[in-house]
Amino acid sequence: MIKSDIPIKYLPDFSYFKIIENSFSNERLLKIKNAVSAIFFVENSSPEDLRKEIDNFISLIENESPEIIEVFKSWFNNLLGVKSEIIEKIENIKEVKTMFATALKEYRKSIKTEGKIEGKIEGKIEGKIEEKQFTLIKQLNKKFGLSDEEVLKIKNCGDTDKLDLALEEILFVENKQNILKIFN
Repeated sequence: MIKSDIPIKYLPDFSYFKIIENSFSNERLLKIKNAVSAIFFVENSSPEDLRKEIDNFISLIENESPEIIEVFKSWFNNLLGVKSEIIEKIENIKEVKTMFATALKEYRKSIKTEGKIEGKIEGKIEGKIEEKQFTLIKQLNKKFGLSDEEVLKIKNCGDTDKLDLALEEILFVENKQNILKIFN
């Protein structure tokens, strides 16, 4: 009996959508490919049918997470009451997925480590380039004087060979144009 002093909007509504498992054909369930379709497949099949369709049945859950596969395996094991070849196949799927997940984690770690190493190397290279640019600008400015445009031309050069050549040639050149043409 419901108390009349409780407003209707606060009373629970027990409406539901009825799903009739046996209204789904096995062909349709095979297209859905999830744990629920696997449960319906089992409920709609005899043990003999399951043995014949074992690969199709296993394909329904092979894309599920290891946790869902474990829950499904427990449900299926309780349903049968004995360990079967189907349970062994389900366990194999779970093991493969767990191994794959572990391998993926390790791969992510190695990518991260490689990225850090590459970042350090790139940082060192950029640091050396900036040091060469600074030295060249300082020497050219002291010897000949440089405009902002000429300084920018040197700063835009990331080629260590060109910077090294310019640093060697600065000792012997009569004018800055002989150095700046290296960067054209």
